[in-house]
Amino acid sequence: MFKKSSLLIGILAAGLISVGCAGETETIVVEKEVLVEVPVEKVVEKPVVVEKEVVKEVPVEKIVEVEKVEIKEVIKEVIVEKEVEKSAASFLDGDKVYNFTMSGQLSPTLKQWTNLEAPWLLGDDSKIVKNSNGKVKVKLNTASELGIGQFDVLRFLSTGVIDIGMAVFTSIAGDVPVAGGIDLAGAYPELDGVKAKAGTEAFIPELNKQMENKLGIKIIGHFNNPAQVPYCKFPITGSADLKDKRVRTFGSTLGDYVEHFGGINVTIAFVDVYSAMQTGIADCAITGTGSGNAQKWYEITEYLYTLPVGHAITGWGANLDMWNKQPTDVQDFMQDTFNSMTADGWDLGMALTQDGIDCNTGVAAGCELGTLDSDSPMTQVVPSEADYDSLKAAASETVLPRWVERCGVDCKVIYNRTIAEVTGVAIP
Repeated sequence: MFKKSSLLIGILAAGLISVGCAGETETIVVEKEVLVEVPVEKVVEKPVVVEKEVVKEVPVEKIVEVEKVEIKEVIKEVIVEKEVEKSAASFLDGDKVYNFTMSGQLSPTLKQWTNLEAPWLLGDDSKIVKNSNGKVKVKLNTASELGIGQFDVLRFLSTGVIDIGMAVFTSIAGDVPVAGGIDLAGAYPELDGVKAKAGTEAFIPELNKQMENKLGIKIIGHFNNPAQVPYCKFPITGSADLKDKRVRTFGSTLGDYVEHFGGINVTIAFVDVYSAMQTGIADCAITGTGSGNAQKWYEITEYLYTLPVGHAITGWGANLDMWNKQPTDVQDFMQDTFNSMTADGWDLGMALTQDGIDCNTGVAAGCELGTLDSDSPMTQVVPSEADYDSLKAAASETVLPRWVERCGVDCKVIYNRTIAEVTGVAIP
C-alpha cells in the first residue's frame, strides 16, 4: 500500500496522471516554470554614464571688476581734450593775419560786384573780415582795375601772381576745353536758370579735376549771371535774322550758335562793347539781361531778344599751391565763405534775369536792382515756340558736336554722365 501511494505521488510530481474511471482515461498536463540560477560572480554590471554641465566658477571679485563701466569716462575725457586742443589751435585765436590777393568782376558797375563780391570781401567792413575777427583779409580789385582780361585770369592764377580769381567758364575754354561744356549755348533754354544750376553742380567736380591737374587751380565757388540774350540795333524777330550780322560773343560756344544761323562771330571784351556798338563794329551783342543794363547797353541798342542762349556760368578759383599751404582751419573758413557766396550768387543771378528785362524795357514795377530806362525803353522780342525749336536744333546740330571736336571723346562721356542727366539731352 505504501509503495502504490509513493508511485502515484511520483507520477503526479512528474506532471502526468492517468486515472481509470468508468473505462475512460484523462491526461492532465501541469505547466511548470523552470528557474535557472546564475552565479553572482557572472553578472556584469554596466556603468551608467550621466552627462553633467561643467560650470566654471568665477571669483566674485572678478565679476565686480568686469561690471565696472569706465569706457564712457575715458571717451568723454578724450572728446574734451580734442575740443580744447582744436580751440587753442584755431587761427581765429592767433595773432597771424592771412592776406589774399584777388581779381574780381569785370566791371564795378555789375551787381555781382556791388551786391556780391564787395560786401563779402572788400575792405575792413566786409563779411570775411568780420567773420574771421580780422584774421582774414582780401585785397580785392575788379579785373579791369588790374588790367586782367578773361583770357589772362588762368595764367595769373596758375603762376601765383594772384591768389584768387574770377572767370567766366566759356571764356577760358581755349585753355581748358572741358570748361566750355558747363554752359553750352542752348543747353539750358530756360530763363529761370534752375537747370543751369543743377547741371553746374553735377559738372563742377569733373571740371575741377582738370583744372587742378592741368593748371594747378582749385575751383572754390561758382555762380550764374542773368540769362544771356542778344541786344540788337536792328529789329530782330528770331535767330535766323542774325544771318550776315556781326554779333559780339565771349566764347566759342556762343560763336557756334551765331554761326549756325549764318551770323558773323565777333569776340569783344565786355568793357569794350559799348564803344564797339557805337562805332558799328557789332550789330548785336550777347550778354546778360541785367549785365547789359549795368553797362547801359539800352542806350546803344533798341531790341532785346529774350531767348536764353546761355547763362554765363562763372567760377572763383584759387592757386592750388597757395591753397595747400594754408592751415586746415583757414582752408575750411575760406571754403565756407565761398560756399555762402555761391548760394548768394545763384540767387542774385536768377533775380537779375527778369529785373534786367524790366529795367531795359521800362517796366518800373519790376525794376528793383538795375537802372530803369524810362526815356527810350528797349523793345522786348519774346521768342516763340519755333524760336526755341530752332535753338534746340542749333545745339544738337552745331554747338554740341563742335565742342566734342575741340574737347575730345572723353569730354562727351563726362557731359553725358553729368549735365545730360539734368537736361535729358545727351551727345550721341
